[in-house]
Amino acid sequence: MAHNTEIITAAEIKSNVLATLDFDENLLSDRLIQYQRKYIRSLLGDDFYDQLLTEVAASSLTAENSTLLTSYIKPMLSHYIMFEELPYIQNQIGSRGVRNPLDDISSDAGNRGMGTVRNKLLADGDLMKENLIQFIKDEQEDNSSAYSLYETCKQRGNNKGFISY
Repeated sequence: MAHNTEIITAAEIKSNVLATLDFDENLLSDRLIQYQRKYIRSLLGDDFYDQLLTEVAASSLTAENSTLLTSYIKPMLSHYIMFEELPYIQNQIGSRGVRNPLDDISSDAGNRGMGTVRNKLLADGDLMKENLIQFIKDEQEDNSSAYSLYETCKQRGNNKGFISY
């Protein structure tokens, strides 16, 4: 299994979440694997996650896993990654400390605006997670051998409430 295989690219995240915005994809490239481990491994279980990484690394996805990855995992993960990355994007860390990079034509939405966007990204990601789980269950009802490595994990969403700033 390829532990450092990315299952999503910054370009895919931009396409899934920020399709109409001019956005520098380089702002997302550092922690993709960290987030996919956090959100996907805990959802699918170790064995299924390892199988998925192996297939992605070898460019040999089964039709079943290709559907799951393209239609469910990548859109969900895109929202979770943007939820996690938004504070880093809004407030960049540099040699002069933490700064809010504004250009001549933009204005800062502030912490409240960022909190609203983050809450929406998290809620959308959680909804997509539930849809993914239901998809797997439906497939398993139709075919008992479908997604045989999927483990029903207890972590199913944000149980801590919304974030306020």
